[in-house]
Amino acid sequence: MSRDLTMSVIIPTRKRPGDLRRCVHSIEKQSRMADEVLVVIGPEDDVSISVFDEYVKNNQSWLSIYCPKPSVVTALNLGIAASTGDVIVFIDDDAEASVDWLKILESHYLRSNDVFAVGGRDRIIYPEHPELSYITSPIPSNRVGKISWKGDIWG
Repeated sequence: MSRDLTMSVIIPTRKRPGDLRRCVHSIEKQSRMADEVLVVIGPEDDVSISVFDEYVKNNQSWLSIYCPKPSVVTALNLGIAASTGDVIVFIDDDAEASVDWLKILESHYLRSNDVFAVGGRDRIIYPEHPELSYITSPIPSNRVGKISWKGDIWG
């Protein structure tokens, strides 16, 4: 199956400029580039606006949206309303996407017309405590996030 999909990335943020910089940098380095990036910035957050403005200069399809109240739900809804992509992808401002994140997400949608949502497990890395890596690296399963014909949910 071959089809072209556009992907919109929505990043809600409020007063975490260091985290936002790391997150946006990881989106900028994707092997499959986002077609648009929407950063929804909460009220009274001039620092995040200036951080995001650094990236907008080089990326025409990147937009900032003002969120009038400190609410992640409101921020996500504003991002959804403004997005134009076939696929809408969410990432928190304190997360860092692996370089192939969007490519992997897209591959699921391209594989089948029956796919309507794709999710994944958070992989939390503790550089100062490598012995904790087993906690976030579980044994892979094909039954995560699936619903059976009779309504059983896995994952």
